[in-house]
Amino acid sequence: MTVEALGLYDPFTHTVWDDPYPIYRQLRDDYPAYRNEDRDCWVVSRYEDIEAVSRDVETFSCLGGVDLDLPEFYLGPGDLLEFDPPIHTRLRKVVREHLTPKAIAGMEPRIRSQVCSALDRMLERGGGDAAEEIAFPLPMATILSLMGMPDEDGPQLKAWLDATAYRTPGSPDRPIECDEAHDALAAYVATLVGERRRVPRDDILTVMAQAVDEGTMSSGETRGMALLILTAGWETTAALIGNALFLLAAHPDQRRILAEEQALIPAAVEEVLRFEAPVQYLHRTTTRASSLHDVTFPVSAKVLLLYGSGNRDPRRWDHAENFDVRRVTQRHVAFGHGIHLCLGAPLARLECRIVLEEILARAPAYEIAGPIERIEAHVLRGFHRLPLRLVAA
Repeated sequence: MTVEALGLYDPFTHTVWDDPYPIYRQLRDDYPAYRNEDRDCWVVSRYEDIEAVSRDVETFSCLGGVDLDLPEFYLGPGDLLEFDPPIHTRLRKVVREHLTPKAIAGMEPRIRSQVCSALDRMLERGGGDAAEEIAFPLPMATILSLMGMPDEDGPQLKAWLDATAYRTPGSPDRPIECDEAHDALAAYVATLVGERRRVPRDDILTVMAQAVDEGTMSSGETRGMALLILTAGWETTAALIGNALFLLAAHPDQRRILAEEQALIPAAVEEVLRFEAPVQYLHRTTTRASSLHDVTFPVSAKVLLLYGSGNRDPRRWDHAENFDVRRVTQRHVAFGHGIHLCLGAPLARLECRIVLEEILARAPAYEIAGPIERIEAHVLRGFHRLPLRLVAA
């Protein structure tokens, strides 16, 4: 089987950003171990293969980074997403128990109150930009509260995070503003962790500061861990919420089902994750030669795990290209798979569920009200602009 079709898949092009799914289908069917020479990477697109690579952490390592255009440890030491065991295990243990469904359940009243306030304002005007008014500010406020960062710092943090996420279409080179914003974020986090070591509070920054004092992690490692939680907890959840609102507007029959049977909403959130994975791919680096579909990945090869493709693999799901809120969506890979399964998944699910519960109860016939704009980022799939028309039920 050939492994290369010139120009078929390049994650840095608008062709992929706008509608990647026809390309994904061709990859799965004809080039399941695709080679892109220009980007010096291989691409794995079938669900079963993504699971297998994710489980084989000895062959497919996170050391070397997981984002194709960023150097390893870009967020800093402590970014557990870029470590293998035993370091990954040690770092994950520091915050794991503070991000379980039980641990975050107490945040539901605050999250619901913020969603209701945003919907009140939008309903009064007959609509608004759901990306600007709900999808982005909600997870930002939630993650600030969880981390222990001041609410008033939200606008500046959003500006920095926007800058770190932005990419120039067609280019793998990071704009200089990306690195400048990253450095500012790192300095900001270091200052707050230092404060928590002196004056503890009930927040994640204090948990990390105490881990430093206990010798569980180093002071330098707090930077990478804090930036990972901040960026992942904000951007990916914002993308999930925007995707959910868009998909239900684009599929009014499915929206009506949920409005009438709200008990299906948790399952619908999983279907949104399957159908439009917020994180489209991450990569691994091979520690030894490995073969897949008669293709050999050499040592030090970058292998992209194309989650957005695997989640629509008809070898895994019947009618995989259909958005179906009644689907029993088990074991999608939107949050990764194996030991690197996203720690923040319970919080993202909670926020998205509450948004859907409230909007479907208060404005179940909402519609897209104007041009939409997707986020210009090769990894993240979501919306920068999502205007909605709302009419109270």
